[in-house]
Parts: sequence; structure tokens; C-alpha cells
Amino acid sequence: MLRRKTDDQQMRSGKVVVRSMLSTQVACVLNYLAPQLAIFLNSMMVSQFLGVDSFKATAAFNPIAGVIMMLINLCNLGPSLQAGTAYGKLDFNSANKLLTFSAVSSAFVAIISAIVILTFRGGIAGMMTSDPAVLGNLYSYLAPMAIYFLFDATVSVMNAYVTAAGHAEKVTRATFVSVFVNIISVFLLIKVAHLGIESVGIAMCLSSASNILVLLPVVFSKDFPFRFVTPALELLTMFGKNILLWTSVISASISNAIFQFLVNILVLYFLPSDGLFVWGVCLQAISMPLCFTAGVADAYLYVDAFLLGEGDSAGRLRIAKAYFLEICLILMLFTFVYVCFTDNMAMLFGAKSIELIHSVRMPLMCVTCFFVFRDLLTTFGVFSIQLKPSIKVMLDVITCLVPPLMIMVAAITLGNGNLWYGFVATAVVIAIYVAVVNAICCHKDKNLVPYFLLDRYSETVNLDVSVNYTLESLEENMERIRLFLSVCEVSEDLSKRIEICCEELMNNIIGTKNKKGTFDIRLSEGSDNLCLFATNLGKPVSPAIPNNLVEEYVENGRIPDVSELSLFYINSYSDKQMYHYVHGMNILYLQFDKK
Repeated sequence: MLRRKTDDQQMRSGKVVVRSMLSTQVACVLNYLAPQLAIFLNSMMVSQFLGVDSFKATAAFNPIAGVIMMLINLCNLGPSLQAGTAYGKLDFNSANKLLTFSAVSSAFVAIISAIVILTFRGGIAGMMTSDPAVLGNLYSYLAPMAIYFLFDATVSVMNAYVTAAGHAEKVTRATFVSVFVNIISVFLLIKVAHLGIESVGIAMCLSSASNILVLLPVVFSKDFPFRFVTPALELLTMFGKNILLWTSVISASISNAIFQFLVNILVLYFLPSDGLFVWGVCLQAISMPLCFTAGVADAYLYVDAFLLGEGDSAGRLRIAKAYFLEICLILMLFTFVYVCFTDNMAMLFGAKSIELIHSVRMPLMCVTCFFVFRDLLTTFGVFSIQLKPSIKVMLDVITCLVPPLMIMVAAITLGNGNLWYGFVATAVVIAIYVAVVNAICCHKDKNLVPYFLLDRYSETVNLDVSVNYTLESLEENMERIRLFLSVCEVSEDLSKRIEICCEELMNNIIGTKNKKGTFDIRLSEGSDNLCLFATNLGKPVSPAIPNNLVEEYVENGRIPDVSELSLFYINSYSDKQMYHYVHGMNILYLQFDKK
């Protein structure tokens, strides 16, 4: 068996996996933007149609709703990434257990939350506000919201696992339908049915129900790779085994919420009321790119999880580089906007006096410096989630707790008005942490995607090439395949069978209409078998047919054409076949047993 990286590996262009990730990112970014649009329009309609007290009621419940939805996401996002990895390994038993655990645990959180809210909604409303006008609205709002969490748990499971199965675009379609239903429902329930604040909760239930209805045909289709299994005792131990990994997936969201809360308290303590306005502008500034960076990160994690399970180390490295470059470009764009239009940002949020407009300049520059370093260096933590989640969790803890500490130090040493320099100091601390972790962990653990993104592979890949859609490219790469097979520990007969399958397979891919750049051929030798992966972009086109198809042709008196016959040979000569359409990629897996 080959144990070193060969020159053939350098022929892999990475175009297929990178384009796959980019298309998935478009869907994931839209999944973040669409709900934000719904929240904005809902807030506007509630404030305009029902009054400010109703808007305050929805805002008062947001912290509790955020915690519940965070717990539901904890039950889904991490497990769904692991399910994607299991899918890549063709380990459907583990994937199904993860799906079942997500459904059971999400339902448990939602049911307990609903029971507590419905039972103690009077006390909860009184705890969240003392204003009588807001209290009545909040009490009415809690009942439909308790029911909404049951829908939200179902939606969260379905969205996460449909994305893990490689169909983020279908989640986007469901999300946009739910947003449309939400906005229309709020308007009709308020203006036509003349309901009060409860109309918002009812509309959210209806929008989630529409999301579920759109995805039901996907989840229960025969091509969906995940299935529910009977809950077993083993499910109870899954959370304890994977709590660190699952927490690392959502730790950035938890960290960001705590960070905003602590900084808000410090700004109120050290600065006059105008300081809260300045911090509000800065907070909006650093929140704007999150829809983009979060969507880009989610897509990277889901595609990376599948490639990790498939054993495609070269592909993981390609998308890691692409992801890092994208984050850099996004941050550069927003930084340019903030530097050039600082005064406009202040005026956009209502500043009218020259003094108040100018007071935003220095703080916004400091916070932007922090936000650029935080989001840029957080990508390094994202690289570690699958194999060393503690790195990501620790990085998020630093970005949560260090800024308040540095702000206090800056305010005490430099004066209250200069507390913003604490954000710059935090950026330095984060950079030092990443440098230290890079120096220690990446050199010790060869399976960790390197922070410095050098061409280092976590596993041996024997042959990994990109093939152009031309017969000349086919011949060129067939020579590489023959050379590779000549040094493998396989019999001459098996080597010939593999060679025929490779040639027929590439001929058929070249003959399809899915001609986007290149397609990839990867061969990997194991101790008992040799595996072939063929990947191309485009609409679902399965290159596999039943082995008895030729016999059926003979019985019906029709001779199969050349492409049909070649696919028959591919199925006959390989010992195991599997076809997937994942993240926009057609992936054919063939296994050849040595014995």
C-alpha cells in the first residue's frame, strides 16, 4: 500500500468541492437573512398596528425565547454535523441514531418549556416587566409562544438534517415560504381578525407549520439518507460523550450574547447616556456581517463534515482555504464601509448634533478592529470543531470574557471616555491565543486542519486527480491510474477490472451535460479493498443501474446502447456501489474487494 503523497495528488484542482461549498453558502446565508427580514417586518407591524406596549412585550420575552431556541439548536446542530460525517462514511446506523437523539431531545426541551410557560405565565410575565400595560400584552403573548416552541423543535430538526443530507437549497425554499406565511399571517390576524399581540405567536406557529409541510416530502422520500430508529438506551449516553463538540458549534452564539450583555452594563456604568447610543451604533455595525459570516461558516461545516466522513482530506483543505479567503473579503468590505462612512452610520441611527456624530468615530474604529480580528481568527476555531472542539470553545470564552476585562482596564487607566481602546487590546489577546494554539496543537496533531493552511493531508490519498471534459484528459489520467494500479497490492485480474471501470465511468461522465469545469477521480487503497470516488457537479444524474438491466433488455428484444452497457460493466465489475447527490455534487462510490 502506498504510504506517501504522490505527485498525482497535486493534479486535484478542488473546483468541484469549492463550487459545491459556494452554492451551499448561498442557501445558508439566505437562511439567516430571511428570518431577520421577518423579525424586522413583524416588529414594524406590531409597533404600527398595536402600539409600542405590544412591541415592548415581544422584546421582553426575547431573552427567554433565545435561551429555549439555543437549547433546541444545541440538540440539533452538533449532532447533524456528526450525521453528515457518518453519511460520508456510509455509516447510516450512527447517522440514524443521531437523528433520533436530536428529535427526542428537541421534543423534550420544547415540551418542558411549553408546560412551564403555560403553567407559570403569570409569574413569568411579572418577572419580565412591571409596567401594567406591557404586562397584559406579555401574558397574552406567552400562550401561543409556548405552542410555537413545539413547532420550532420540529423545524430545527428537519432543517439541520436536510442540510446535512446536502440539500440546503430545499431548506432555503422552506424558510422563504415560512417567512412569507409569517408576514401575511401577522397582517391578516391583526387587520382582519382584529386579534392583539397573540397574533404574532399564532403567525409564528403557522409559519413553522408551513416550513414543516414543505420539507415533509424531502424527509420521507426514499432518497433521504436518514431515518428515525427506535430510541435505545444508547441514546441517553450520546449527549455526555459529545457535549463538547455540540457546544462548540453554538458556543459563538452563546459567547456573543453574554459579551453584548456585559459590555452594555460597563458602558452604562462608565459613560453618560450618549455612550449607550455610541455602543448601540457599534453593536449594529458588528452585527450586520453576522448573517453573512454565520451562513458561510455553516455551509463550510456541513460540507467539511461530509468530506471528513468520506476521507477526502485534499477536498477539506481546498474548502478551508476558500472559506478563509471568503471571510477575509467579507471583513474587508465591511471595514471599508465603516471607515469611509462612520458619520453616515451615526446619522443613520438618529444622531443629529455634530458632537454626537463625531463621538462615534473613534469607538467605531476600535470596535471594528476587534470585530475583524474576532471573526477572522474565529475561522481558526471553526477548523478545529471536528477533531479538537475545545480549541473553538476556549476561543469563544476568550471573546466573551476578555473584552469586558480590557474595557475596565482601559477605562481605569486611560479614562472613562477611552474605554473603547479595550476592544483593541482584546484583538491582540485573541491573536496571541491563536498563535500559541497554532504552535502547539497543529504540530502535535497531524489530523487537525492546519491553522496556517499549508498543503498537509490528514490521511494518505493514493491518487487524486481532476479530469477535464475531454477525451485527451481522459487518456492522460488513465495513464496515471494504470501507473497507480501497477504498484498496488492487487491481482492482475482485479487491476484490469478497476481500469475498465475507471475508463467506462469517465467516458460516461464526459458524455453527460453536467460539464462544469472538471470532475474528480479519487482512488484509495485499503488493506482489504480499493475504493473509487467519482465526483462532478450538476443536476442529479445517477451513473448506476441495476445489474439485471441487460437481461431485461434481452427479454424485451431491445439491445442496450453503449452507455447503458458500460454502466452494466461498472456495476458487474465492482463489489459495492453507492450513489449520492450531496451539496450539489454527484458522487459515485465503488468498492473493489481484494479477496
